[in-house]
Amino acid sequence: MPKGKAFGPEFRQEAVRLYRVSEKPFRAVAEDLGIAPESLRRWCCRPRSTRAAGRA
Repeated sequence: MPKGKAFGPEFRQEAVRLYRVSEKPFRAVAEDLGIAPESLRRWCCRPRSTRAAGRA
């Protein structure tokens, strides 16, 4: 059974976009969005080809 909440690809893409346009650290953006900082870090570090294919 997976831990935590499942977030859709649109939410993930928007979270990554918000992080990239802000000058805040992962932790601050993640706190604003109510998600774990490690989740945001993983989403941002995922290769573009994987993100473009819509894989989680």
